Amino acid sequence: MGAPLHPVPGKAGRRLGLILPQPARRWYEATLFKPTWRAAADLLGLFFPSRCRVCQTPLHAVARLPICARCWLDAAPIADHAQCNVCGLPTGLRGVEVFQCQQCIAHPPRFALARSYGEYGGALRSMIHLLKYDEMIPLASPLGERLASVARAGDFGTCDAVAAVPLESSRRRARGYNQAELLAKVVARRMTLPLLDASALRRTRATTSQAGLTRAQRRENVRGAFEAQSKAVKDRVILLIDDVMTTGATLDACAAALRNAGATRVLCLSVARTPEPELNDANEPRQ
Repeated sequence: MGAPLHPVPGKAGRRLGLILPQPARRWYEATLFKPTWRAAADLLGLFFPSRCRVCQTPLHAVARLPICARCWLDAAPIADHAQCNVCGLPTGLRGVEVFQCQQCIAHPPRFALARSYGEYGGALRSMIHLLKYDEMIPLASPLGERLASVARAGDFGTCDAVAAVPLESSRRRARGYNQAELLAKVVARRMTLPLLDASALRRTRATTSQAGLTRAQRRENVRGAFEAQSKAVKDRVILLIDDVMTTGATLDACAAALRNAGATRVLCLSVARTPEPELNDANEPRQ
């Protein structure tokens, strides 16, 4: 008969928040959004209600993405003014149209442009954690859509291909996926661009966690840690995707590898950007 159908306390929404045998779970996910089964899922929600995984507000139906509408509204985009015109660092200043941050002046990055959908905090921070650490893989689709909207409104129309920041092999094995690749697939599809294979940009060595390191230590930690295939990137403008940008050290190291392999330019997109980074803050992004 298989395992019983019941909610998982505190895990509502992770793998649909239901314990099912693997074949039954695949069938349930494949049929969930057909009209008949959608009605059945809504009825099921009356008996097995879940909560928003961000704010814990009760939800009234079973959902692949148990996040309430208010939290989606709270995950607002960065204002398109008062950002560093290179790395996109938000300044919070109004009336400033041309601005370059101190770090981009002192250490010019190898990428030509970096932009993010929103600031790293609140509901958006929780969503990124759900995608990265709680296996809420369906979140990659709406977050990727938001990245694509940034690309369509910005200066990304010259890109020839999309690449994802590679995840360290041990972390990928433990997690089972690379969240940046999931996001990159959505962006590539929406922009009708080819998605480069993982072999086109890869890590050449393990690096320690960036958390708690100074800017200089972060740059040194990832220096030379990536390698790109010339045949995949030569003479192309590459759109590089990651989930969170803090100081930009990882994106810069990836951009350096792509440029060294012959890429014409590298433009970067991330779901969230930390404000002026407090590198020893407990709220700093986990790796």
